[in-house]
Amino acid sequence: MALPFNEEETSTVLTVRLLTQTQISKVKDMAALYEILRSVPIRAGQVPRWNCVAWVREALEMIEANSKATGTAVLDWATVVDAAMKYSQDKINSHRFDGKATYAFDPQLAPTYDLLEGKEVIA
Repeated sequence: MALPFNEEETSTVLTVRLLTQTQISKVKDMAALYEILRSVPIRAGQVPRWNCVAWVREALEMIEANSKATGTAVLDWATVVDAAMKYSQDKINSHRFDGKATYAFDPQLAPTYDLLEGKEVIA
């Protein structure tokens, strides 16, 4: 039996739990999106090496299968994970998190990449 979904409010303020953000979709129906996300099971202890990344992959698959929640979207797992990892690595390489950055940014906001537009929206 899957563990219950734990829903938690978050913000875009940079925290130790949030390195970067990648926008992958425009939401068409927030209630439908919440319904889908709440139905994605937590498989800890049931599936070997299962983790939060596996949960996100399954969530994207379920969102893609139910098109009423999103409008324009990039939901292909390989595309999303590659873009998110590359963007995070670019931020690490540019010293965004170690205090050695040579560019201006708001240290309170998480760096954000818009995959739909193919551009950074928060440095």
